[in-house]
Amino acid sequence: MDEQLNAIAALAAWFGEHKRPMPWRDNPTPYNVLISEFMLQQTQVGTVIEYFNRFIKRFPDIRRLARASYEDVLKHWAGLGYYSRALSLHETAKLIAEMDEFPRTKEALLSLPGIGPYTAGAVLSIAFDIPEPLLDANVERVLSRVERVPGSKDFKKQLWLHASVWVNTAYSHNIAPSVINQALMELGATVCKPKNPACTECPLYLACGARTAGETGLYPPEKPKKEWIEVDEEVYCIFNSETKFLLRKRGGHEWRAGLWDLPDTLPVPESRLMFRGAADIRLTVTRHKVSRTAVIYRYKGKMNRLDKEKFYWMAPAELESPSVPCGPSLLRTMKKVMEMLGTGETGDQQIDEERRPD
Repeated sequence: MDEQLNAIAALAAWFGEHKRPMPWRDNPTPYNVLISEFMLQQTQVGTVIEYFNRFIKRFPDIRRLARASYEDVLKHWAGLGYYSRALSLHETAKLIAEMDEFPRTKEALLSLPGIGPYTAGAVLSIAFDIPEPLLDANVERVLSRVERVPGSKDFKKQLWLHASVWVNTAYSHNIAPSVINQALMELGATVCKPKNPACTECPLYLACGARTAGETGLYPPEKPKKEWIEVDEEVYCIFNSETKFLLRKRGGHEWRAGLWDLPDTLPVPESRLMFRGAADIRLTVTRHKVSRTAVIYRYKGKMNRLDKEKFYWMAPAELESPSVPCGPSLLRTMKKVMEMLGTGETGDQQIDEERRPD
């Protein structure tokens, strides 16, 4: 126990000197931590910071978020990907806003949409300094190496037990749960990396079983290969005389519900359209490998009035800062279409990388 306590103390001291500034870390209110953890599910920290700041500016507290329309929430989430997170966050905000206080137990948090064991542990330990463990990819890597946890069917169970021991041991010796849990995440993100870990810079150098055995590359064990869902889709890029293109809002039961994208059926008679070509786009979105063909048409004559709740004419320049929520599929498609038609560049969007497990 003395060796483990020494390692915990060394890690906490290291974190105090090396932690990166993050807006939710600088002001760890329960609301800020909740928003950041929803955003950090499957998304890199560097990507999240800008979105977090913009989101908090628009929705500064849980009640403001709860009162907002889903459309407005999606608009300020657009670009982060994994849009089901935005829906779950909005529903969770509505439920919390009806409570007397922010939930302070694991059971209460786990009952809310979109919150799993990791997010519950993060909110409780970081916002309230309650000694709850957490386990994301970074903590998993650190603890599996330090404790040399072998790959087996109860691999995750063993890691959760180790994470619990670490945070409770720290707490019993006056080291805050917010410090030790964030320190484990920070160490995994910046030092104990998947490949070529900087072991000589690690505060757990002497405590690490995998480093001592020269086996850091064996921990954690390799995960099964990701199973991809293949998606083939055809959409229609219809331009009008003002070179604006037509978008359709996806319905509630469709994939990427609530987002605006090119229509997948022709909303106008084909006799009023002039074929201009087609563009093929390949992209990955979450677990989906998408093969998309965008058929390009110029609309001839004056367009009949369309339902504004379902259709929207967007100028190419708006893609740099969309006024309606749209995803990476549209942005990537329109970049290809604009290049093909020779009408200029549009903004591109980087697809999110996986990080958090909830």
